[in-house]
Amino acid sequence: MAVFESAAHELAETQLATDELLQLVAAVGVRPTERDLLRLEKLATACARLAYPNALPLSDNAHALITWHDHLDDVQWKACFLEALKSYPLRSPLLPAE
Repeated sequence: MAVFESAAHELAETQLATDELLQLVAAVGVRPTERDLLRLEKLATACARLAYPNALPLSDNAHALITWHDHLDDVQWKACFLEALKSYPLRSPLLPAE
């Protein structure tokens, strides 16, 4: 288990892992595995847990991932999320479609 010198350092490493997984999922271009989705959910939770109580800034990808994960219990929302994962960077569901 890694030991971090600060919440900011842990958040930076967590966001890096988030970006790497999002890039990998987008590069494959097929539906992510359940393992990938679970890992993305854990990364979104970790980023939120580190950033919000410590008033630390989130990367655009981490913020978008947290926003998507707030509503994945909705079937249509999840279908849109799976489609959004096909491109990098991850687009926020709150932004208008291009």
